[in-house]
Amino acid sequence: MREKLEQYIQAFADSAPQLVICGGGYVAIAVVKIGKMTGFSVTVLEDRPLYADYARAAGADTVICDTFENGLAQVAGGKNTFFVVVTRGHRYDKECLEQICEKPAAYVGMIGSRRRVALLKEQLFGQGISKEWLDVLHAPIGLDIGAETPEEIAVAIMAEIIAEKNKSGSTTAFSVEQQEAMRCALQSGERLVLFYRKGTRRFCPKASRNKNDYSGRRHMYRNDWWRVYGGTGAAGGSLAFQKRWGEEKNVTADIACG
Repeated sequence: MREKLEQYIQAFADSAPQLVICGGGYVAIAVVKIGKMTGFSVTVLEDRPLYADYARAAGADTVICDTFENGLAQVAGGKNTFFVVVTRGHRYDKECLEQICEKPAAYVGMIGSRRRVALLKEQLFGQGISKEWLDVLHAPIGLDIGAETPEEIAVAIMAEIIAEKNKSGSTTAFSVEQQEAMRCALQSGERLVLFYRKGTRRFCPKASRNKNDYSGRRHMYRNDWWRVYGGTGAAGGSLAFQKRWGEEKNVTADIACG
């Protein structure tokens, strides 16, 4: 039973939104912080050890300090992978895009002026990269909000990524922290209660050990709540899911441990 539960949790882990950032400069560090705040698993590729350390300090889940070519060779990509290319130079941007174009991705964006972007697209097209792929490349990256500082640019980038993620509705996974809490509950036998709400993430700071004690929350968030409870105390060593008023669509989760 426990093995099946671990496989179940891993299935959510595999579908969690992955943010892959090529570069470790000021903009990249700001993107790391906002990416973590918004529930992404963040990987940073940076070939300079000092800047790789900055990415670790900023909270990146994985930092690969190697050439961009070698680093990207370790990233499979996928339907929930969002690539952000914010390297320190045109040649590195080009090197990254040459590899990323061969990987599945939900989003690919690159920083740069319109002139620089146009020049790079022309070069990549000349190398055989399809016009269709270049047309969906988000470059210049980010929403046009008149951003000037690295932090403002990072907000513009993450706003565009979140818009793409939510538009596709492809990610309904638990965050890394939520997966870890589920594993801890299974190992300890404690009851874990997850409250789902369609579309919007909410945090409930305390959950009752009585799995039927939901009266206070029903009135607050009617029409959207699901409940999930797990651990040996809740459902004999399994995770049990019960739908409450909502639809199984575009769902996110928040953890409350009793």
